[in-house]
Amino acid sequence: MKVTFQKLIQAFYVPLTVFLMFTFAWKLLEGLINCFCADLVLYTLMWLFLVLQTIFAYVHIMNITPKEYTIFAFISDSIDMMVAVYVCAAIGSTYNANVYTELASYIHLSAPFIVLALNQFSWYVIVKEFNVPAIFRISILFFGMLAVTISESINHSFWNLVVVVVLIVLLGILRAINKAPQSFTKVVTKIWKYVKVRYKKNAHSQIEDKQNTDVPNQIIQ
Repeated sequence: MKVTFQKLIQAFYVPLTVFLMFTFAWKLLEGLINCFCADLVLYTLMWLFLVLQTIFAYVHIMNITPKEYTIFAFISDSIDMMVAVYVCAAIGSTYNANVYTELASYIHLSAPFIVLALNQFSWYVIVKEFNVPAIFRISILFFGMLAVTISESINHSFWNLVVVVVLIVLLGILRAINKAPQSFTKVVTKIWKYVKVRYKKNAHSQIEDKQNTDVPNQIIQ
């Protein structure tokens, strides 16, 4: 039996979803019951929308044609899963033995999401999918988390956590809607068309150069 990369990623995504929905959820609920605090409420909200986006991502992966889903797409999705597990582990580490301990730095959350944004952009390039709503979401994720990282490196603040959670919630809503502003769509589409035209011109010129160099070689022979 031939095992495709989609079958492999499917095998990994199922336990990841179980981890997010049950293991992590139970720890959050236990924390909220034993030591209710604003941080744990925010983490619970983040968890809900991480689960939502994980489900959407899984459905999207399954809709990609096997031809487009190469080993590089598989590696990219594996990195996504590792980031998700790391973020959950970072949040989970705050509650132990009925005691809540604040994260020393929220860069432990924002930095992985920056990696996630870059990785997701590369994923769309790998599968050759031009998706404006996805580019819009990735842009918000990257620049938003970059701002949080800079802010947190200057001053550790509860409000940086609030921004991280708000961004994740916003991205979850945008993922469900799957739309981008009209102005953003127009700009990105123009850039995409310009890049395609330049790429085709460069490819055509390279073919012509090769043909021109081949003719003298044939005459000499």
